[in-house]
Amino acid sequence: MLALPGYTVHKLLRTSRHTQIYEAERNQDHRAVTLQVFPNRSQDRARDVFELLRRVAGQGVIEALDLDLSSERPVLVLEAIRGVPLTRRFDATEKLSSFLRIATSSCQALVRIHAAHVVHRGITPESIVIDPTSLDTQFVDFELAAELGSVNRPRGSERSTPHAYQSPEQQGRIRHGIDFRSDLYSLGATLFHLLTQHPPPPARIHTGDVTQTAEGGRGTSPRAQLSSATPRSLLHARELPQALCDIVVRLLQEQPDDRYQLATALLADLAECRHQLDETGRIDAFALDRNDVPARPRFARTPVAREREVRRLTEALERTLRTGSGEVSCIRGPAGIGKSTLVDSLRPLVAHHGGRLAWGKFDPVRTDLPFSGIRGALDSIAQQWLAESDSEFAR
Repeated sequence: MLALPGYTVHKLLRTSRHTQIYEAERNQDHRAVTLQVFPNRSQDRARDVFELLRRVAGQGVIEALDLDLSSERPVLVLEAIRGVPLTRRFDATEKLSSFLRIATSSCQALVRIHAAHVVHRGITPESIVIDPTSLDTQFVDFELAAELGSVNRPRGSERSTPHAYQSPEQQGRIRHGIDFRSDLYSLGATLFHLLTQHPPPPARIHTGDVTQTAEGGRGTSPRAQLSSATPRSLLHARELPQALCDIVVRLLQEQPDDRYQLATALLADLAECRHQLDETGRIDAFALDRNDVPARPRFARTPVAREREVRRLTEALERTLRTGSGEVSCIRGPAGIGKSTLVDSLRPLVAHHGGRLAWGKFDPVRTDLPFSGIRGALDSIAQQWLAESDSEFAR
């Protein structure tokens, strides 16, 4: 058991890939606290988490009390966790009013987190606890949290988040930065779990006449059978209101531009569901996203006036798939002309056939980086492996 001067440690609550969470008591005032212990020499990361927690402090977020950097293993002192993880408390057979109370409470906290320009990056049913009496929720795990804009691609540390709750961009399935919409996907996966009692089915990739899941499963196993269903069909099987199904499915869209863009818009639609249920006892379908105004302009990520080049690349890829051979295509041009976007246009076709797109480029300005294009491609594929589920990563 952990020994920390000034604290009496009672028990280990849980262990993640990088930290351990303990239930303890602070000796000076006998206050119940939670201790989050980081790995050796992780003072900078512990300090970042402490500062982010102070920035997002408020209802629905666990309070950071202190940070102990006196040893090689930094310790973050948090208020006592009062509640249980969502999956251990909520039963889908309960009233819709209870579910909506939980969903609204969680979304309200996420609105505050995003207002502080913080991306959580690790939302799961285990990272949110619920008060069984009031049904108020609280975010308790900020191990992966980061300031908006500081993380543009997945890191190996994100393997500590269960694969089913990661957005496609966190998994490396699509080339897109990680932002608020990544959190909204994860919240959608968590709400889906609450409604159906299991995580969303893994994304399907069709390879000929065989269906392969994003986790590598094939055949007619129970996991593969589950993957043959869509989130919408599984929600409809629960005979849930159409509006509620539409909200969750919107959150689980693969492309970030197709999801809710802001937590405030999601909160408005959840509030409409609660209002209808309170007033009429039912939830009728209504237009979603009425309050979804992006905080900044969004631009298309598709190449413009490059139909000929896209066609040539697509034809080359299709030839390799048909013949089993390999081809080399060279793309060059001045900086900013759209070479990376052109290559990325192949990603949907590659994914459709069960492949991964790894890319790198040679920068003529950086002649001090030998093999930079090859190194970039290897790094790209490694990042995608690191974002896989534990079973697929081991394989």
